[in-house]
Amino acid sequence: MEIYHNDSLVTQNVALHNTYLKRIKGLMFSKIKPILISFKVEHVIGIHMFFVFKPINAFWLNKNLEIVFHKKNLKPFTPLVMPTEEAKYVLELPIDQGTHLQVGDKLVFK
Repeated sequence: MEIYHNDSLVTQNVALHNTYLKRIKGLMFSKIKPILISFKVEHVIGIHMFFVFKPINAFWLNKNLEIVFHKKNLKPFTPLVMPTEEAKYVLELPIDQGTHLQVGDKLVFK
């Protein structure tokens, strides 16, 4: 999957994590690569960085694919990031990707 903002490529080769086990594992013990964690309904989605060994940029998206919360340069072993907004997706990117994205930006999945 590729993800775009304003017709500009944000990231590519995004792995979809839409099962319970994939959502739980996330990037733990993995090489840092773009992943999209998907849920069936919007709710407050907390994430942690246990056993993730490099920093990432994380973006929470609502059902309309708009960024409702972000945490850039999220450090390894951060115990919990709890956004204030409900989301349906969490996009986790390598530290050098998505640096220009902000709350309110709308993304496109292809």
